[in-house]
Amino acid sequence: MTSERIRDKIAMSRARGKNTGGVPPLGYDAVNTKLITNPAEAKIVRAIFARFVECGSMTQVVAELKKKGVRTKAWTTVKGIARQGKIITKQCLYRMLNNKKYIGIIEHKGKDHAGEHEAIIDRDVWDKAQAIFAVNRRDRAGIQKPNEPDLLKGILYCGHCGCAMTRTYTRKRSGQIYRYYLCTTAIKQGYGACPVGNLATGEIEAQVTARVRHHLANPVVVGRAAEKARLEAEGSGIDPKAVAGQVIALESAWDHLYPVEQARLVRLLVQTVHVMPDGLRIGYREAGFEALAREMAGPSEPLAGKDTA
Repeated sequence: MTSERIRDKIAMSRARGKNTGGVPPLGYDAVNTKLITNPAEAKIVRAIFARFVECGSMTQVVAELKKKGVRTKAWTTVKGIARQGKIITKQCLYRMLNNKKYIGIIEHKGKDHAGEHEAIIDRDVWDKAQAIFAVNRRDRAGIQKPNEPDLLKGILYCGHCGCAMTRTYTRKRSGQIYRYYLCTTAIKQGYGACPVGNLATGEIEAQVTARVRHHLANPVVVGRAAEKARLEAEGSGIDPKAVAGQVIALESAWDHLYPVEQARLVRLLVQTVHVMPDGLRIGYREAGFEALAREMAGPSEPLAGKDTA
């Protein structure tokens, strides 16, 4: 009952246009739960909206804000704890450009209510910004996401800042789709924030795949994994040489495997891939090679098939 009363009280307060706490947005100060315009910050917010309407690119705006040293709201909690502003990322900018408080509206569960506070963004500017988002959403909806497995998801990292690299895509003016991996630092703060830049999906995945195949064909690596599989399954009759031969045979049969199976093997055998200035640094999973050896020794032998010779 207490929870319901609190929810009802918040809903009633927002319906009357009142601010119900939380971090005040850049451009406002919270005074006795009421939003009061901060003139200096409001000027910054208006400039951000104007720049976005002008260029239509969040990436470009984020890069410019970082260069100028513009940060998110610095504020003090009710307990007197000072919170410093942070670097404005694309996620922060997106929330800012879609925050209806800037046009004098308090939103609650999909409904808009006239706020008690002053609007600091003109409705015309707001509508232009939302129109840009609408166009971008429509363009993205027209791009079919690739159906092939995300080969390096969760294992590809930037060697410069250590952040994960994510596969994304864009469409050129010609209509051609360009797929690439991009450091999350660059995604959040703009391309100039990371010197690694973007990596063409086909090129980086081909390099990693070639290294994995080379490792698969290494008799020392495969032989050691097969021997460990034999020791762990003592009494099962595993022949390390035969198992090693089947694992090595995967390298020559690689091009005939389904993409899903190729992706499974890469993720089984590779722990991390770091993109360094001088090339790739790959960390292999020794346990993955052992698991593959046990799989080859299993009764179903799902990858290489049974030896009928």
